[in-house]
Amino acid sequence: MLPCVAFADSAKFSIDQVRAENADGVYVMDADLSLVLSTSITDALRSGVGVIFLIEIELVNPRRWLPDELIGRLEQRYE
Repeated sequence: MLPCVAFADSAKFSIDQVRAENADGVYVMDADLSLVLSTSITDALRSGVGVIFLIEIELVNPRRWLPDELIGRLEQRYE
């Protein structure tokens, strides 16, 4: 359903559950994500190195005979 970018040093990322609804013309999405950091990322964080997490979401309406319709796109950054 949603693509994810794998980390070079084998951190594990999964999307456990996604819920989306249209509330008065605004799409609201709630998701449960799991992220297990590798030891190298954990060591970097403990050493004071900043790590940025970037989540990119696209809401697409698949269509049979026409190209898919892009309904919305969101990029959320966590530092």
